[in-house]
This record gives sequence, C-alpha cells and structure tokens, in this order.
Amino acid sequence: MNYEDLFEGPSDPFAPIPVQTQEPKKLNPGNDKDRQAMWEAAGNKALSHLYQHDPLIREELLAQVAKSKLPDPVREKESLVLYDEVGNIKGLKKDVIRGAYATGRDQLEVMEAIRRESHRIHGIKE
Repeated sequence: MNYEDLFEGPSDPFAPIPVQTQEPKKLNPGNDKDRQAMWEAAGNKALSHLYQHDPLIREELLAQVAKSKLPDPVREKESLVLYDEVGNIKGLKKDVIRGAYATGRDQLEVMEAIRRESHRIHGIKE
C-alpha cells in the first residue's frame, strides 16, 4: 500500500473529502479480482479517514513514510576468510564447499580473496 497517496490534498484535517464525479465501476463480490479491489478500497478509505481524523495515526503514518524514504543501512558482512597478522590468508571460518555456507556468494568471496592474495604475492597489478 502506498501511504504517500493518502497525504495529497489539503493539509486541514477537517477539510471535506472530495467526492468522485464519475461513477466507479460496479464490482462483483463473486469475482476474486473485484473482491480484492473492494477490500483494498475499503482499507484505503478507512486509512484515509483515520489519517484525517486521528492525530496519532497521522503521526505514525508520516513516520512510516519518512522511514521508507531513508536509504537502507549498509551492513558490513563478516568475512569467512581468516587472515594472519601480515595479511596472508590463514584459513576459512566455515566450509564453503558443502554445508550451509556452500552458497555461490560465499564461494565467490573466497575465490576473490584468493585472487587478491595471489596478485599481491606475485606483484600483479589489476
């Protein structure tokens, strides 16, 4: 559900809700798509009414919109590769050939670490 659509219009919470001039399509509750559309319309209408008349709901919805506009935090993933004091590869924390950590992403991380190590040892510039 897109909450931003609810916030368009007058900022006065007591302003009348605009009435549609066109008659909406007649929905059949026996049809699954129409039933879903009816359910979404009822939810949107209730949410719009609560937003206009309840300051706590309005504050919460505005906070949700503000939070959704923030960029996702970048989480630093702990490496599976163990290094010694000098920076050489010492080993792996988990088995990446079989088991839960045998994913393509983890295998790729290990292969990239081995490639960087090999390039560093042999003096290869990328």
